[in-house]
Amino acid sequence: MSQFWHRRFELLLLKESGEGIALSDFSVDFNITWSQSKTPRIATITVYNLRQDTVNRLMGREFAKLRLSAGYFGLTQSPEGTIIESPSAEQGTSTRYGTLFSGDIRIAIEGRTGTNSWVKIQALDGFEAYSYATISATLAKGYTEEDVYNLLQKKLEKDYGILRGQTPVFPTRKYPRGKTFNGNISTYLDEMAKNCHSRWQFLDGRLEMYNDDMIVNQAVVLNAQSGLVNAPQRTIGGGITATSLINPAIRINGLVHIDRSDIAEQVLSNTALLSTDKDKGYQQNWITEKQVNGNSTLWGIDQPPTSLAGDGVYVVRNIIYEGNTRGDAWYMKLICQARGDDSELKLQVN
Repeated sequence: MSQFWHRRFELLLLKESGEGIALSDFSVDFNITWSQSKTPRIATITVYNLRQDTVNRLMGREFAKLRLSAGYFGLTQSPEGTIIESPSAEQGTSTRYGTLFSGDIRIAIEGRTGTNSWVKIQALDGFEAYSYATISATLAKGYTEEDVYNLLQKKLEKDYGILRGQTPVFPTRKYPRGKTFNGNISTYLDEMAKNCHSRWQFLDGRLEMYNDDMIVNQAVVLNAQSGLVNAPQRTIGGGITATSLINPAIRINGLVHIDRSDIAEQVLSNTALLSTDKDKGYQQNWITEKQVNGNSTLWGIDQPPTSLAGDGVYVVRNIIYEGNTRGDAWYMKLICQARGDDSELKLQVN
């Protein structure tokens, strides 16, 4: 994995005006949780041995937002937010780098461990809009779900600077009666997403709506040569879990390719062995493997391990980034699910 020897990192603290300071050269720990739910991404960032005047500015709430970017020299992020190849002046190759988090600072705490002082910052992506955005408006009869999206997004842009993101194909149904909006925008987004069989999320200053038909990136191959760390695990109820070196090209609702031979099978518990799937009329001693929607699943137990993708391609459902600019940690932990597997996953939150 020699292509991953040279890390790249940037941490910016920003005022509402967009001005700010860079803390990229300090010792920094970070943990970022990102799931497919509407819940904002959460970042916990610890910066060590800052000058006291910088600590005072931060604790005095001079800064409202932060942005953290990380990766390796390999890929980079375009102004539009997509991951692209770009030349590296230092290596003559390309860089693998992008924004992992951009959001609102909620709290900062200062402390000391031994001789090292530190400031811990906790932030959420789109927290203000998620928590406080409201609307009072009316749509006349004949409106569509796209009209609802446009109404809500324009109000979000006016009040919080939230731009239009990706959207699904909206239903064409026209409602026979008008609709009055008077309440939290998040509540109306929930309703609209349900009507459109989609999910929504504030992400990097955009209102994103997507469904499983909207894959945000082509399958990124994960193996030992491309950054896979240890063997992915086949879990019961928790999807396929995998750990990779940080790669911003891997995103929620994007695809990764993991060869089946790289995935470690989970030993079944005694409880699982004793269970049977009576609803399916299974009456054999051997637990067998069966193809369902092109995926391999175990047949004959009540709660089988997650399905294995027949083509090795999985949808990313949850990401946790963990990094330390002075230590070994520079990882992303993934929870993935085979396409066509509609079972509910138990997603991690930290």
